[in-house]
Amino acid sequence: MQTRYLFVLLLYIGTYTQLQAAHKDTIDTMVEAFLNQKQTPDIKTHKQMWYVQVGAFTQKEPSSLLRKLQKKGYETIQKSVFRGEKRYTILLVGGYDTKQAAKEELKILKRYIPGAFIVRGAKE
Repeated sequence: MQTRYLFVLLLYIGTYTQLQAAHKDTIDTMVEAFLNQKQTPDIKTHKQMWYVQVGAFTQKEPSSLLRKLQKKGYETIQKSVFRGEKRYTILLVGGYDTKQAAKEELKILKRYIPGAFIVRGAKE
């Protein structure tokens, strides 16, 4: 049984080597094009995304609010930040591609969380 697998492996390597030799220019061109391509502009990094901050907590984790938001289908993010000696757990909703999309969601969230506001690029 092992001999069969070895034979198939050697056949595969031989075929790949033959294809590589026959199409070396094409493969080199494809590899070069791949290495030279730039990141597509429609892919956003987290620093370009918009979020709605719904809370900042110092004493306890925002578990009850977090569960409520997740039950309603929101994507939530918790982020720890330090201001001086104090640690805050920031609770965010989103990431939205545009500020307008975040504003629309903010209108809904403000009904339940009056202190919510928009931030940009909060997830790292």
